[in-house]
Amino acid sequence: WKGAYIYIYGKTMKKKLLSLILVAAFILGTVFVQPVEMKAATTSLYGSAEEEKDVYNLTDGYGQVGTVVYNKKINTEKTTTITFKYYSKATDGTEGAMWATFTSYKVKEALRGIGTKDAKNTYAVEFDPSTGTGDPSYYHIAVVQEKVTNHLNYVKSSKMLDEKWHTAKIKVSSDKLVVYVDSKKVLSTKVSLPKYVYFSINAYAGKFFYIDQKVKDVSIESEKEK
Repeated sequence: WKGAYIYIYGKTMKKKLLSLILVAAFILGTVFVQPVEMKAATTSLYGSAEEEKDVYNLTDGYGQVGTVVYNKKINTEKTTTITFKYYSKATDGTEGAMWATFTSYKVKEALRGIGTKDAKNTYAVEFDPSTGTGDPSYYHIAVVQEKVTNHLNYVKSSKMLDEKWHTAKIKVSSDKLVVYVDSKKVLSTKVSLPKYVYFSINAYAGKFFYIDQKVKDVSIESEKEK
């Protein structure tokens, strides 16, 4: 991920020009924050997750669990927009899913489901083509709390297992998760997140099911500070 930095153009500006720009930014009361993009130096990979040419391969086989964790905290007192592209393909069944998870602590292992042992104050956006205990339907996108069976809100969606890249955008704050897929708003759900959370993407493929799940172009952008 590229670190956030003050948005100043030019590499060879003189000190006076830099000072003028900083003073102007202060007067306007706005600091522009550049989107943070996923890079290996600021992420951790667990389980079957592998990074290759800026693509995170989470599962690519039977019975796998893969997790990529962003190592910096997100302040939920500001609205933060997380954007990523996801891809999934199944060759012999649909037992598997992907979760974009927000936790109060940093995940350090690959676990089935939303990807956390301590589920307190944990919420996840679920991309699930399968159906099992507690699932509202096949092929759904949902917001779940603390466990995969606790669906707070969901919508049916065919944008999984179609061997196409789709763009997900999640706007997260302390009291709301808003989800977009391919530029269309699909969910808006009330939540109760702590001030700081960690973000991870977790994917699972069933023991007898070969499912290819991957993500790329992940970015995090906080709202402008005033």
